Amino acid sequence: MRLRERSITIIFPVFNDYNIEIVVSSDAMKSRQKRNSVYGKYEGLFSALHSFNGLGNACIIFPEKNYGLVDVAHECCHAVHAMMDWASVEDQECLAYHMGYLTKQVYDFVRKKK
Repeated sequence: MRLRERSITIIFPVFNDYNIEIVVSSDAMKSRQKRNSVYGKYEGLFSALHSFNGLGNACIIFPEKNYGLVDVAHECCHAVHAMMDWASVEDQECLAYHMGYLTKQVYDFVRKKK
């Protein structure tokens, strides 16, 4: 089966252009393996996944099927915490604002069809 992906990159200019690629994939494991050179090798099992490299780049991968709002919020939480750690930001309001922003962007994207 040929790998099908849809993706969008969300950029945070206020955090030195920290970027989070959002991927919806026909095979989430293959999509993650495709990104091993950027994020390192990952061999665990997952239904959805957040990965980051500590250099201002991250990705969240969702399967085409079997994910919902809870999965989107869960992975966005990982992504925002990683970004805040990377930027050495401890302010809870800043974290909450960016969590809301990212979750809405991701949810709107993953809900769209091709």
